[in-house]
Formats: sequence, C-alpha cells, structure tokens
Amino acid sequence: MSRLREFIQFFRESVEEFRRMTWPTREALWGGTLAVLWVSAFLTVFIWISDMISSWLVRTLTGLMR
Repeated sequence: MSRLREFIQFFRESVEEFRRMTWPTREALWGGTLAVLWVSAFLTVFIWISDMISSWLVRTLTGLMR
C-alpha cells in the first residue's frame, strides 16, 4: 500500500509543478522554430560543401581523380 501512496503523492506533486510552469508565447515559439530551421539548413549546406571538398582533396592526393 505504501507504493500506491507514494505514486499518488508523486502524481499530485507533478500536477502542482506542471501548473507552475511558464509556457512560451506563440511568437517566442515561432521564433525558436525558425532559428532551429535556419541553423539546420546552414549546417546541412556547410557539411555538404565540406564533404565535397574533402572528397575532392582525398581523390586528388591519392591519384584517383579521373
């Protein structure tokens, strides 16, 4: 029975803490989403270009470029 009481106490404290949380505004959420998308796009292009350059460099140095 002690486990059940502990679970109920945990659940009540969780609900109480959940009510105290502050949620971001719609504008803040949208701004954060756009920032993540822009950084992801930038890193994708950066890694792609880095991969192309390093592949070319390795092929050139090993004499496999045809």
